[in-house]
Amino acid sequence: MLQWGANFSPATQNGQWWRLGTAVFLHFGIIHLTLNVWALWDGGQWVERMYGHTRFLLIFITSGLVGNLFSLTFHIVSVISAGVSGGIFGVYGALLSYLWLNRTRVPLIEFRWIFFGAAIFSLLTIVFGFLVDGIDNAAHGGGLITGLILGALLIPRDARQLHPASLAWVAGMASAALIGLLIVMPEPVPLQSFQHSNQTTTVPMEDDVTDDDYNRYNHYNYSDSFEALSSRPYDNGPPSAETLESLKAYAGEQRANSHQP
Repeated sequence: MLQWGANFSPATQNGQWWRLGTAVFLHFGIIHLTLNVWALWDGGQWVERMYGHTRFLLIFITSGLVGNLFSLTFHIVSVISAGVSGGIFGVYGALLSYLWLNRTRVPLIEFRWIFFGAAIFSLLTIVFGFLVDGIDNAAHGGGLITGLILGALLIPRDARQLHPASLAWVAGMASAALIGLLIVMPEPVPLQSFQHSNQTTTVPMEDDVTDDDYNRYNHYNYSDSFEALSSRPYDNGPPSAETLESLKAYAGEQRANSHQP
């Protein structure tokens, strides 16, 4: 996933900002892809009908990008993330904005069914993300917030809109929040520094762990890593091919430096 463009702080923040976009279209397996396709279809058909094709695409892509920015800010270097979930949550956020602003124009039964269905789905998915490892809740939250804001700003003229002063206030606050997000984003961490910190935390430093135990663990750990990386087919075509080579070189160097007692 890193090779093909997943979002990863040491790579993204060191010049590969295109990962914010490519990560949206990558998925960790068929189940991940299938669930996201279903969620996008379920909510997207409503939002595309409400906002039109162009606005729908703008909400979807922007929410995915901002969701990945949230992931960089809150996960620092701990996560390699990919998936369209940020964009999907943006779509559901826009759906909630549209329905809330037009709540007096939508039949009550339909409003309750669609609005509370979308709200409960979003809430339960975020709660599920806190309970299960491997789910990027930062991207989910960032996408949802972006969708809520864009849903209010981009609502069509034939729908009930916010007062112009309120629209200006929302746009100003959203711009300030985005600037603030970029300001508080941690400084870029070189990939080599991340790898070094990863090396120093691989073994729990208990009282009965000797230097020989530590070296033996690192020897086998980096040997396995080097063999796994070396077995990968290599060509210059895929994105981040150089990153794969640098990881293999790093694992080989650490294997050589970790002697076996």
